[in-house]
Amino acid sequence: MLDIEKFLTEFNVKKYPIKKYRRNLSPEFIEAARQRILASKPWEKSTGPRTLEGKAKSSQNNFKHGRRSRTMMEVNRIIADVVKSN
Repeated sequence: MLDIEKFLTEFNVKKYPIKKYRRNLSPEFIEAARQRILASKPWEKSTGPRTLEGKAKSSQNNFKHGRRSRTMMEVNRIIADVVKSN
């Protein structure tokens, strides 16, 4: 009989190796990183999209399914109005 837990453990290790991240960052490291970010001020250099094409593309960044998008809400309102009027 196959030991399911052992199989799953081996399968997960082979297919999805555990990534080791630096979790225990020293306060000095965090402060140095904070100072580097404050010195470069990336938020002041960010301009966002400027062209209409870029704005249209960035407006879809968080698009997931579209059922609650502005377009679909308008379509649903029109369909509801047509159904009510008939």
